[in-house]
Amino acid sequence: MGFDIALSALILLTAVLAHRRHRHVNLAAVAVTTMLVVDAWFDVMTTPGGEAGGILVALITAFVIELPLAGLSLWVALAADELTGARSPGSPAPGGTREDADQRRRDGRRGRAAGDGRGTP
Repeated sequence: MGFDIALSALILLTAVLAHRRHRHVNLAAVAVTTMLVVDAWFDVMTTPGGEAGGILVALITAFVIELPLAGLSLWVALAADELTGARSPGSPAPGGTREDADQRRRDGRRGRAAGDGRGTP
């Protein structure tokens, strides 16, 4: 019961972070993914063996609800940079690579030095 409450709270936190486009939504989404997979595994493995209906319900719940939600949460974690507009360290800046940005800076310096007014202040 406590695990399910913690999972629900973490799902809510992930939804709030995604709605706010917070840069740490990927961390919460990975935690949700992990907890959903663990919950599905625990539910299936801890169902008493004598209950045929119980194991069937646990398997259906795992494969129809928990694991697809884990997949969705993993997608959110992997797509968080695009969803939030955040960039991973070392990823190219919008409009080009680091080398492109360095070249634009060098070109700007040359423009100021030549006095043609193309450089940036």
